[in-house]
Amino acid sequence: MKFIYHLLLIMILFNYSCKESKTEQKAIEDQKHLSERSLEKNNEYTFRLPDLEKLIDKSPILKAEGFGNENEELRFIFGDIIILSANEKLSYLNLLPKTTEDNSYIIHLIIQDLKDNSFKIAKQWVIELDNSDSSTLTDFYEKNKIEIAKIFKNENLTFLSNKISFNSYDAIKNIQLKYNYENTEQKEITEITILNKKQKLSNIQISKKTLCPECDSLVIYKGDYLGSISLANNNKLLILGLLEQVSLSPSALHIRFVRL
Repeated sequence: MKFIYHLLLIMILFNYSCKESKTEQKAIEDQKHLSERSLEKNNEYTFRLPDLEKLIDKSPILKAEGFGNENEELRFIFGDIIILSANEKLSYLNLLPKTTEDNSYIIHLIIQDLKDNSFKIAKQWVIELDNSDSSTLTDFYEKNKIEIAKIFKNENLTFLSNKISFNSYDAIKNIQLKYNYENTEQKEITEITILNKKQKLSNIQISKKTLCPECDSLVIYKGDYLGSISLANNNKLLILGLLEQVSLSPSALHIRFVRL
């Protein structure tokens, strides 16, 4: 009788332990997806670019510039981008690739006019690496959304109300890029012309600070498209990946959007 009693007690404790474990696991999963869900409340959306390293691997031009060999984990220095608005103007948070040894990194809020591809840096934040409250760009956005909303109000911008779709590299192989270089040993790109079956679609120039304004005097020496995104207003934006020369370290990747 005692044996049966102990056996029942063990079974009850085991079942309780399993339920507690499942409850804790669910809490972890809920926390993991909290940011994604909270960004879509009130019919507001964001769009985060797919894994940049995987996008680069689709481009023979950029993949050939990878630092080291294919067995090494770090081949490029990446940042991160989250699109917040995409009507007549494209607005996005741009976490810059960290190329310095200091204890901080930089986030820009960029507003780009889709009529002429020109843009401005509406706000810059310098974030200390030991600031655990802003460990990812998604976390940063959630914690600074009120400030960003005020900037949007002053700029007459609205947050995304429709989802953005991504088109892979292979789906837009009819696009061609033509580069103009400054006549120096560094082979710095001064202009990129975007062509579709030899028909000119657009061009962007360093002289107008439309290629990589946050790069200042740094050299952009390689570039290729990584795919495109389609917006709800039927606009399609080409995603350009631009490589900055970084001395004695992997190349830093900068992202630029160009209306097709």
